[in-house]
Amino acid sequence: MAANSRNELASEFKGVIKLRERIRVEAVDFIIAVMPTTRMKKVAALLRSKYGNDVVLLTELALDIHKFQYNGLDREAFSAVIWI
Repeated sequence: MAANSRNELASEFKGVIKLRERIRVEAVDFIIAVMPTTRMKKVAALLRSKYGNDVVLLTELALDIHKFQYNGLDREAFSAVIWI
């Protein structure tokens, strides 16, 4: 989705990123290729007008799953859940 919306994203992610001594890429291309988790919410918000609200909800879900995989089970939050 992000690659198909490069023009929309280019207005927000301006500039050049230096990868190596002589390798430079536009920031928007770097964001699309690597999609850092720190930028996912912003990209999803920008794509909402083109793809709908589902892109934001799916991004939130992906970030929650990523957080769970990275941090594991949150013992305090798990024990606070009330089962009905």
